[in-house]
This record gives sequence, structure tokens and C-alpha cells, in this order.
Amino acid sequence: MWCENIAQLQISPDNHIYDWLTKPYILSQALRKVCVHLSVKVLTQKLQTDNSLIRQVYLLGDGIPWVFAETLVAADTYQQYKDIFDKLNNNLIGETLLYGNPNTKRYAFEYALIEHNNSRLWARKSDFNICNYKLTITEAFLPDIPRYLP
Repeated sequence: MWCENIAQLQISPDNHIYDWLTKPYILSQALRKVCVHLSVKVLTQKLQTDNSLIRQVYLLGDGIPWVFAETLVAADTYQQYKDIFDKLNNNLIGETLLYGNPNTKRYAFEYALIEHNNSRLWARKSDFNICNYKLTITEAFLPDIPRYLP
């Protein structure tokens, strides 16, 4: 169950996970503060039967998986930005498509405990709108993520 307020979940994350969930607006910028090399490992990027796109990646700090991220791209959004998505490869979607575009609007975060590889992970998600084209990004924080630095 996704909630707009972590307190609604009736369980609290550790302080260092709470900081990752609530503080960095742009996750990649915050991750760069705690590592020498930030990279992306694409797990899957596939077009669905309805022409929407699902992309799942790990964000790695100095080669260690810190975040599991999933992007759900609506079919019309994929068609509009097909060239960008098809050439995304191991690049960060936020830096490639979202944050440099003045027409991008990010909506409020929602929070949940999710299942991933038989583990319960704290996650946040938010919707994006780029000129009425929509996508959703979910970021789940893995156990090896270091402490957040402001």
C-alpha cells in the first residue's frame, strides 16, 4: 500500500533510510555525494503488449547496488520520446530526459514497504508529467546504501 505520508504506514524506517526516502529531490545528485562513481545497470527494458515501457535498473555506487529503480512509461509517452528511451542504455533517466526539461513536473512522493528478491525494502515513487506525457519512477533503497549526506 502506497501512502503520501510515511507515518500512515504504521512502521518507521531507520533514520538513514528515512533520510533517503524524504530528502533528495534528485536522487542521482545525492548518490554522487557518497561515492566516487555512480553507474546504472539495466536489468530489463521492454515494451509491453499495450506499447507501454517498463525499465528496471540498479543504481550502483562504486559498483555496489544501492537502489532498485523501476520506470513505468505510458504508451503515448514512449511514442513521443521513443528515440530517447531507445538510446538510454546505461544512462540515468532523470538526467537524460527529466531534470533538464523545463516542461517537466514532478508530483509528490508516495512511500511503501515493497517486496524485492524476497526482501522488504523501503521505497518511494512519484509521477512525472512532461507536456502531458506521463511516467512513474519507483526507487527502492537496498541494504548497502550508505548514510545520506546533505
